[in-house]
Amino acid sequence: MSATLSTSQREPLVSVLMVNCNHADTIGQALESVLAQTVTDLQVIVVDDGSTDDSCRVVKAIAARDPRVELHRLERNVHICRATNLGFSKVRGEWLARIDSDDLWYPTRLERQMAALREHPGIDVCFSWADWIDERGELINDLAGDLMSLTDVTLSTQREWLRRFYYHGNCLLHSSVLMRSAVMRETGGFELTYRQLHDFDYWVRIAKRRNLLVVPERLIAMRRFVGARDQGRNASEESEDNVTRTFNEYLDIRAHLFDDLPDQVFVDAFGEDFVRGDSRTPDELACERALLLCRPQLEWDVPVAPAGLRALKALLAQERTRRLLEERYDFPVQRFYALTTAHLYNDPLLRTRFSMEKDALYAAIDTLNGEIETLRGHVRDLEALVGEKDVELAGLRGRIGELEGSTSWRLTRPLRALGSLARGGRRADAGRAADGHGTDAPGAVATAVESGHASSGPRVFAHAFLAGNLGDDLFVRMLCARYPDVSFSVVAPEGYAGRFADVNNLTVHDPSDFSDLVRSSDAVAHIGGCCFVQHADDFSDFLAADTFLADNARHLFFIGGNFGPYSDPAYLEAYRELFRRYDGVTFRDRYSAGLFVGYPNVAYAPDIIFGYPARRAERRRRVVVSPISFVGRTGKNGIEQYGGAYHRLMLGMVRALAARGYEVSLVSFCQGQGDEDEVARILEDLEPEWRGTVRTAFYRTAPDEVVREFEGAECVVATRFHAMVLGFAHGCRVMPVVYDQKTRKVLDDLAFEGGVELDELADADPERCVDALLRTDPIDVAPLAEASTGHFRFLDALLGR
Repeated sequence: MSATLSTSQREPLVSVLMVNCNHADTIGQALESVLAQTVTDLQVIVVDDGSTDDSCRVVKAIAARDPRVELHRLERNVHICRATNLGFSKVRGEWLARIDSDDLWYPTRLERQMAALREHPGIDVCFSWADWIDERGELINDLAGDLMSLTDVTLSTQREWLRRFYYHGNCLLHSSVLMRSAVMRETGGFELTYRQLHDFDYWVRIAKRRNLLVVPERLIAMRRFVGARDQGRNASEESEDNVTRTFNEYLDIRAHLFDDLPDQVFVDAFGEDFVRGDSRTPDELACERALLLCRPQLEWDVPVAPAGLRALKALLAQERTRRLLEERYDFPVQRFYALTTAHLYNDPLLRTRFSMEKDALYAAIDTLNGEIETLRGHVRDLEALVGEKDVELAGLRGRIGELEGSTSWRLTRPLRALGSLARGGRRADAGRAADGHGTDAPGAVATAVESGHASSGPRVFAHAFLAGNLGDDLFVRMLCARYPDVSFSVVAPEGYAGRFADVNNLTVHDPSDFSDLVRSSDAVAHIGGCCFVQHADDFSDFLAADTFLADNARHLFFIGGNFGPYSDPAYLEAYRELFRRYDGVTFRDRYSAGLFVGYPNVAYAPDIIFGYPARRAERRRRVVVSPISFVGRTGKNGIEQYGGAYHRLMLGMVRALAARGYEVSLVSFCQGQGDEDEVARILEDLEPEWRGTVRTAFYRTAPDEVVREFEGAECVVATRFHAMVLGFAHGCRVMPVVYDQKTRKVLDDLAFEGGVELDELADADPERCVDALLRTDPIDVAPLAEASTGHFRFLDALLGR
């Protein structure tokens, strides 16, 4: 099966094992880097796994001049695990080091690791950090930032390594390992069924019995083939097969991580995660292992891992452990049923593919909607043309009748008709500038009404995103309340009028009336929060929609929102040009306004809802919790991947608040965006003993359905932006969950310290978050409420307020 070309007579200090398959172009450099070590007492074992290139010829040439090199050649390819296990059987040294045939060692690699091991006499396994090089041997650290952040890890205890492997996965480099050969013999060979993660499995098996050491120096160079001709040469290349196999192997390794792990090591490493911290008996530890196995990796957006369900199933099948789960861990079989309703797998390839397909479908829908709107515009233009022709036809028929009448009528009627047409034309042109865009002086619209030139008040089209969101609907209400003599119009889906039935100066139109309202109204007030977010690399459709407003509105204003986030500087430049055509633009954060410094028509004011007429009642031990759903929030600014950690935090905070005697109100600001779904998930996962202390409030028609929950509340846990603002407005202690830029920028303006960021969700402890909430002081909202009226400064000038 193999042939040894050269051996050394005495036992070497370090055996170096290299497994190769078809790397003739790099194996020579790899071997030379080993032979150039400052530690020279070596046995260099090369196992060639059925190469079909010149690899063996290269090795033979080097072995001919350096007897430390020995070649063991396999006639056919058996894959890396069997080839490595053959190499293990040839090891004679006290120490074993590994290197792949396309990587390099720096000369002091072994010397530096030996020195580090002498400083840590209780440790027998050592690794190091690495530089990264391409196929030409050129340094590419600047392109390998993700790899370096993953592998530049230094932990000091066995506990830390086990937790790292369980919650995050591998971070150690195969070509940097140096271990006592006794550890290899104790651990055994590579697991043949793991093709991608055989080394990770090996490190886990070692870490179950002993601590590991990493020298925080770049002692090796790892090679990544990045050129187009070299794609596919990396063993871990991100092909579909490799990505899928890696995921499946990781699931299996993780499922068995607690197998044969000594009880005390398990307690030391994972005791802080126990449901019951004092668990120590074999049955109790079996329950803790099963419950821990249910917890997915921190980066996964799934609520439970399949291995945990299998372990729980085995425990529930035994009467003794079933009772223990139910009585000590509050885990009856009904909770198992609830876990099995979840999606269990987090296959990254499928998630990426589904996300791309979803984005493509949304893009196609947007394109079709644009085409439909264009066609509707054509239809309206044709209908208008038909109407004009009907008028002309009627006029011609009338003139024919006139010619058949008296001589005096026949002579004078055309002159009167022409005079009437001329007077009507002058009236129609009076309110418009020559370029078709309104240029009325401040107060001109209001003055025209007062002087009797119009039969009703000014007509303003409020262009708002109306999809059942309480915050957006409150914008519209506050706008209408500020200008009671103005006739406002909005477009909204069928049935939306019921939400504004009590607003007397507002008419709700079908969305098909959008273009007509833009053109016919005295002014357009574009109101909303995130109207100028760059959702896609191609933003031409969004820009075209906003340009339509500038092209067709007599007066155009934007109030109440923010700008961004955006990733393309061209996006900002396009809107800098467009905003020059607006009569006024007012942002709710200083960052957005600061993007347009020097624009006299751009200003900042605190969010409009700071000025909401909040009714305050006597404080009660009530906390308002405003959750959102992260499900389906993918794309350019997607947050779906944080959903699992977010849900666990919200559930934990509700549980902790209820346990402290607080009445909890779970409120939904927007049914269509999934708020009610997240409320339902929290209630479903909440223990029965706490559900009685939790109430719900959903916004469906009237703002008071939700706003009244803030009256008298002591605290607010706000994920919804306007739940945060309403909490401040009602004098509550507020903990924001900051899931987007708009919240962060406003909090920066307030110099508000506190809240939970997206990247903190995974590690956020619910009890500590509740402690922080209860220590937070309410802010003085009166100056903000007064300053929030600044959003209307430009519109006030037009309407003469």
